[in-house]
This record gives sequence, C-alpha cells and structure tokens, in this order.
Amino acid sequence: MCANELMANFLVLINGWYSKNLVTGGEYHMLRVLKNWSLQHKISLLTPKLSYQATKEMLPDVDLFYFSSAKDDEEIKSLLKLTISYITRIIRSVFVRPKERPDLIITASHFLYDVLPAVMQRRRYKSKLVVYNHGVLEPYGSDNAGLRGNLMLLYEKLGLFLCKRSADIIFAINSETKEFLIRKGFEPNRITIMRNGVEHELINSVKVNAKEYEASFCARLVKRKGVYDLLDIWEKVLKYFPESRLVIMGQGEEFDSLQGAITRKQLDKNILLTGYVPEIEKIAFLKSSKIFIYPSYWEPWGITLTEAMACRLPVVCYNLSTYDFVNDGIIKLNIGDRDQMSSTIVDLLCNDTKRMKLGSTAEEASKKLNWDDISKEELNAVSALLNK
Repeated sequence: MCANELMANFLVLINGWYSKNLVTGGEYHMLRVLKNWSLQHKISLLTPKLSYQATKEMLPDVDLFYFSSAKDDEEIKSLLKLTISYITRIIRSVFVRPKERPDLIITASHFLYDVLPAVMQRRRYKSKLVVYNHGVLEPYGSDNAGLRGNLMLLYEKLGLFLCKRSADIIFAINSETKEFLIRKGFEPNRITIMRNGVEHELINSVKVNAKEYEASFCARLVKRKGVYDLLDIWEKVLKYFPESRLVIMGQGEEFDSLQGAITRKQLDKNILLTGYVPEIEKIAFLKSSKIFIYPSYWEPWGITLTEAMACRLPVVCYNLSTYDFVNDGIIKLNIGDRDQMSSTIVDLLCNDTKRMKLGSTAEEASKKLNWDDISKEELNAVSALLNK
C-alpha cells in the first residue's frame, strides 16, 4: 500500500500527558502528523481526558477514546497520583476496542505507558507496531529529580525492552538516538530518523507592530533547559542595556523556583515569566523580540528553536550535536559558557544590520522544515511496512 492508495486503519496511543497546558514536542509531532494522515486513513486515538480538548481541536475527525483517572482533568503534580494515573491508562488502553481491526498500532513514545498496551493490542489484532522515540533519557538522566525521575527512567527501560522485541519500525528523533538504540541491540534497519516541522502558515498569520523585548526564550521550565543560565546571562546583558527585557515562556517543575530567583535578583522589571501561553500568543511574543536565546544543555531536537527561526529571529544557543540539522541563522556557542552567550547577545543588540541579516537567513533555513513533507516521509515508511 502506497501513501496514496487504499485507506488503512491506525490505532494510536498517546498516554504520556500529565498537564492539559503542557504539550511536549513528541506529543505535538504525533498530533501534527496524524492531522495529515487522517485525510487518507482511518485514525482511532487513545488518550487521557486532560488532553481531550487539545486533541479534538487539532484532530476533529478522528475516533477519540479518552478516559480519566485520579484528577486526570487537571495537571498531575503528585508522584502517587501520576503513578496511579499511568497504571490506569495502561489497563484501560489494553481493553479499548476500535470499531475496525487496526492494520497498524502506533505509540507516541517509547515509554512503558504507551508501549505495553500497544504490544498487547498488537498481539490481539496481529497488527504491525510503530514506535516514536523523541529522545532517550538514560544517557542524560530524567528532567525530574528523585523518585519521579527514577520512575521515568524505569518506564523508559521497560518500554525499550518491549520495543526491542515487538516494534516493526522505530522513528528516532536524531542520529544520537539511533546510535544509542543500536548499541542496545536494536536492528539498524528497523530504525528511521525523523524530523520536526514548523507551522509556517500559522506563524505568517500572526502580525505584531513593535519589538517590545530584546530577547525571548520558550521551553519546558526544567534545569536541563538552562533556565537558571538565563538569569545569569541577562544580568550580564543589563550592564550594557539596563532597560532591556527578556520574556521567558513555558511551564514546568522549576516555575516557582525560577520566579523566586527572578525576584531575589531584582529582575522583575527586566524579565517576564509568562507561564503557559497559547500557540498564537507564543508566536506573538517571539515576533515581538529581537533575538531568541536557548541555553539548553540537552535537546532531542528543539521545536521552539526552529519556530523562532521561522519568526525571523537569529538564534543564540549552546552547541549541541542535535542541532547539526541547521547551520544558517544560528550562533552555536560553547556549552555552559554564559559569558560568551551574553557578549554575543550584546553584540547583536548593538548591530541591527547583522542581527536582521541573521534573522532573514534563519527564516529561509526554517522553510526546509515543512510538516506536509515530513508527514509524507513518515507515511511512506509506514506504507512500506504494511506492504510487506
């Protein structure tokens, strides 16, 4: 079956949500690809209740199976409630019966809460299994500390154990992830490297009148994203531009601690911490800034980075190997060198011509990351599997 031939039935599991206001890159990738696939194929989607609204808005035509457990309509912060919720999702996902036999089972992640019910559904229907892997935790550790972090690492280890034995295709977010899986004994011919895209049409539809911020940042607020580096970097920038403003968008475990640090350092007038912002508002903030800064220490891809490029912003970031897919309109600096990052920002703020030229180059480079093309690439790989 080719990408444009007979309709197939896909059963998709997205069980990892723990906040209705926090969509990870992996979840967004899955929903965005399914949006295109649903024009040609029948999609049945299993997801928790707290993601119902976001899922329904993006995928109005899919058969949506949703279920709730303890406080599953709110953000889940308690480790006990999260554990109970994941166990409940696994059990309920096993017993969901789509209207028609699925030709393909797809999981949005390689973690146990997605893979275990997918493997059991695969055995029930004798279907093929496709697993998306948006970056492994094991070499780097979890975003979360303590028991929660250890629990996520356990979910990953058990999920990979099942993937190795049951997955027909694994979409890996980058070459590092593919190499890690091969070292773990996965067959190279079962691993396909994927890409993330940019919503160019949506970005182009958002208009702003002025540059209100000298720089912006957007990500999950966890330590590995360099959120505390941001404060040190901006303090150094303020020595040259005392009135300059930085907007930090995002939600996450470090939100309260980061806000406290901003207040203690008396940076409230210069740094705006927004919390969660809807997509349109996020794009407006990006377009209202002059530079995008991204001092992340680990990144499977960096969707927001490419979105900033599409907003015509030059990007200043640490030099991570996962950014090898882009070299234009982006300045990559030594990892952890906050002095170098602050001086680079100051240089760009002093030189409008240089900054705008880099921004224009960044926008042009982002055009290569098109969701329609990416959806076709992945659907072609899936179709080849179904034709075997």
